Amino acid sequence: MKRINVLPNQTLYDIVATEYGNCEAISEVLSLNRDLENDPQALEEAGFDNSDPGFFLDLPVREGSTVWVDEISRLRRKNIIREIDKEITTYDFDPGERDMLRVINEEE
Repeated sequence: MKRINVLPNQTLYDIVATEYGNCEAISEVLSLNRDLENDPQALEEAGFDNSDPGFFLDLPVREGSTVWVDEISRLRRKNIIREIDKEITTYDFDPGERDMLRVINEEE
């Protein structure tokens, strides 16, 4: 198990995405941390008071609290080889290829 100290304005989604590489493990982290509380200031800004039951995933966790994550969970996807430093697209079309495609189609 790994102990995470919650930073200011950090949501549970932020922690799970950072530690697991995706948000699929949100239910696993919730089950490991049944006593999580939202930041009281964030609750107030969202229009809730401290008497509202439950935990809101989209509001920050109480700053300074501890969140436990399972370092050997099958849900972890932390296989980052290196940071990508350029724009990525699956569509790469060279305008010169258009003429080449036209020639191929005319030959058929």
